[in-house]
Amino acid sequence: MTIDYLGFRLYSIFKDSILWYGVRMIVVDGKCLEGVGVEPDIVVAFDVRFAVVRDVQLERSKDEMVKLIEASH
Repeated sequence: MTIDYLGFRLYSIFKDSILWYGVRMIVVDGKCLEGVGVEPDIVVAFDVRFAVVRDVQLERSKDEMVKLIEASH
């Protein structure tokens, strides 16, 4: 099964695995993201050796979302 999703395509490889690949050029603010990506607003150090134990980037993003929600009330 193949699914198009905002310039990317998902392709089922195995039961629990997918391949996600770009099929269109994405331009944001006049800049092409292909091969460049988007600079993060908040840089969180990441060491792949500890990725199985703890996702510090996900944890930080959750903390930031809580701050934004609390600040909006």
